[in-house]
Amino acid sequence: MNNIFIQNNSAQALAKYLSKNKLGNKYAIITDSQTAKLFGKKFLKAIPNSQLFTFPAGEKSKNINTVTALAEAMIAK
Repeated sequence: MNNIFIQNNSAQALAKYLSKNKLGNKYAIITDSQTAKLFGKKFLKAIPNSQLFTFPAGEKSKNINTVTALAEAMIAK
């Protein structure tokens, strides 16, 4: 299931969706460093039991090494 939320108050909408659909009890929020600066705290506050995982912004970071690093960081938590 892949859902994309593009709307005002998307953090609250996502939190409500996760709660309503019982999609687990721990969540990883994965985003680039620029988006994290703008919205990271808002998503962490809205979604209980979530952690923020970031990667450097830009096309150079969109590769398998970044995916591996993110997976390793999530496993370590």
